[in-house]
Amino acid sequence: MTHDLPTIDQIIEQLARHRQRATYGALAGVVGGLARSVMGRHPRTQRNSWVVSASTGLPTAYLPQDIDLQLLSRSHVITSADELRQWLEQGVRVGVEPRRGLVASTRR
Repeated sequence: MTHDLPTIDQIIEQLARHRQRATYGALAGVVGGLARSVMGRHPRTQRNSWVVSASTGLPTAYLPQDIDLQLLSRSHVITSADELRQWLEQGVRVGVEPRRGLVASTRR
């Protein structure tokens, strides 16, 4: 069984939804490419600010108004492709809220 790779936009959507930062390197490791250029075609917006530098924990070259106000609401930053893949699989494939493994109820 093969799984389609998530797109950058799909990953950023999950990061923003769950207020979780991930490094450029982690994102590049999942979608392919280089950490330095993985966000090159994406505008500097609050939604995209969840992808950050490994050294600062902040998005590179963003103006303050382009950084989500909740960006620092969690101290943990996903720093590896493996961790990002696991985080996405937990949340997307099994209905688990990625941030701490809490089951999200989708049934009524």
